[in-house]
Amino acid sequence: MEGKLDRSGCKTMLKYFSDNLKSLESMSNSKHVLKKLPFYLTTHGGLVAVDDQRSVCLLPSGIPRSEMNQLERKVKVMFLECIQDLSDLYKHLSFDCISSVDVYCKFILPNFNVFSREARETHLKYIRDSSTSLNDHDKQRLTNCLRNREVITTMNGTLRKADSFYDPRNEVFKAMLSGDKFPSEPFTSDRWLLFMKTIGMVCEVSCDHFKRFTVEVAQEAVTKLTDTTDKKSKVLVSHLFSRSHVLSEGLLQAVCGVPFLVSDSVREDLLNLHPQFGEREDGKTPYISFKDSVVSDHAEAVWTAAYLLPKWADPSFHSGGAFCLSQLNVLSHPTPELVTAHCVRISYHLAKQNDTKVPQEQIATRRSAMRKIYTLLQDKGITESNVKGSLESVPCILVERGIRLVQAKQVVLELLERDEISPFLYRVPPELGEFHELFHHLGCSKSVKPSHYAMVLEMLRDQCQENKLHPNEIQSSMRAVRSLFESLLKDSEENVDLLNLYLPALYPHSGSSRGTSEVTLHKSTDLIFDDAPQYQGRLQHFKQLFVVDLKRAELQCTSSMNYKDYIMRLPIDCRPKVLSDVVEEKFVDNQASISRGSSPVQLSVADSLTKKARLTAILSCNLKAYSSCKP
Repeated sequence: MEGKLDRSGCKTMLKYFSDNLKSLESMSNSKHVLKKLPFYLTTHGGLVAVDDQRSVCLLPSGIPRSEMNQLERKVKVMFLECIQDLSDLYKHLSFDCISSVDVYCKFILPNFNVFSREARETHLKYIRDSSTSLNDHDKQRLTNCLRNREVITTMNGTLRKADSFYDPRNEVFKAMLSGDKFPSEPFTSDRWLLFMKTIGMVCEVSCDHFKRFTVEVAQEAVTKLTDTTDKKSKVLVSHLFSRSHVLSEGLLQAVCGVPFLVSDSVREDLLNLHPQFGEREDGKTPYISFKDSVVSDHAEAVWTAAYLLPKWADPSFHSGGAFCLSQLNVLSHPTPELVTAHCVRISYHLAKQNDTKVPQEQIATRRSAMRKIYTLLQDKGITESNVKGSLESVPCILVERGIRLVQAKQVVLELLERDEISPFLYRVPPELGEFHELFHHLGCSKSVKPSHYAMVLEMLRDQCQENKLHPNEIQSSMRAVRSLFESLLKDSEENVDLLNLYLPALYPHSGSSRGTSEVTLHKSTDLIFDDAPQYQGRLQHFKQLFVVDLKRAELQCTSSMNYKDYIMRLPIDCRPKVLSDVVEEKFVDNQASISRGSSPVQLSVADSLTKKARLTAILSCNLKAYSSCKP
């Protein structure tokens, strides 16, 4: 009969047997005989007899039949078409009538690799479209099976679980992962992606994912920084602040120290003043972490001392901003220590340009930047003792309309502009008057003192050493000398604190061929003040330095105050010797007596005495003796 009957005929024969099973029950070998009949329709369309070596499963309608013959060989199961009219016969012959869920969970999905790419897609499409009609229990069984089996075909034809793939619609995954981490065609449509999500595709960025991504960006920034790296950084930050449980899941604390952020670049005008903190040789700044960074609003106050957090990464602009700032250790306001460090760095750098021409456009930037520093320090730094200790010797006060920076000791809060001695002594510029409290804290005196003028002279000395002073330097030194002695009149001697004093000096009869004197600065105690001008004609070879004539300093004498009186106002520790105490006027008989003299000054004087001078000396001595004897 094989080959004689078509499908319809075979079905008719089997239907006849199914309807007459009671008659067949009396036959002991009826089941064996019925199985040997080649009337059974397979899932691949053929008519076969049932093999006793293999179990038989009846495949429900709807399940795709393609390549089921390959599955039969793999699992040693015969899959037959389930014809509803033959159900009694199937039961009699003990054929397994299983559900579509069982077929997939027991046979198809565990052996998915036997199917071609096309057959796999066909089966998954059937599952996707038909699963909505399943009850909850069967739906969960099938979903669990799909989640635990490698059922998704990759680009290279291998099978992987759905949880090996990431949702390409997620901006973080799209930025951070390579193409092989996403489903390939045809699983890229919205309908397929919904199915992929159901069976395990990763759609949400976990805390572990995010932590791993931040480390990857930080490493990439060091090894192969590109524009893509910058984009990744921004995507991660945007996602971080959009997470619904970001304040409670501990992620902020976990990533705050990872340098995965593009740092904010400061304005070009600020960079023209000083390079940015952390700037590399190529002019770029490294990636930074949230921790210890400062929001960019305070760039002018810290750009040389701290990393700046760009606005797009500023937690303040997102929900829960204040709490995020705290957990991320971001500084919404720079600390006095940071501002001080910045002030030290920028001040020393700009002070190097004190004697150079500063471009006009840079002056405005200087003023703005230093004003920002002063504002923050006055608000929070005055109570910090370390601020004063760090800045009192730093040239951090802007003078001369923004072109020079000087130390606090060079600035007086109450000083007239005409009394300034540039570039050594200044008043507080009127435009900075609001910062008097800060400047006083840093060491500016409220009023000018003798020590200020002694400082001017000492600074001139440091600048010139023992070299001849130029005309401008002579003028500055004379102004300082005049102001020094005038201020001494206002202070009692015990209130005067002069540790070192340098005064302009010259050698007697040291005029040059041009009629000018070579003025130098020397320690006051090494000098002689001429209080005995009557000796000058006899001191032509007297090789000692004298304080310059105080007339040159335009110091005014009165009936009650002469130049020697001014000198005597100096503290004894820094007072020059006076000529009358150094030189003794005495008549000497002969050269041998002169040779026995103990004082080099006496020798010098004696050598200078000519015959004519001896007569003058005799007269002077007689007059002196006569004066001392008068009642």
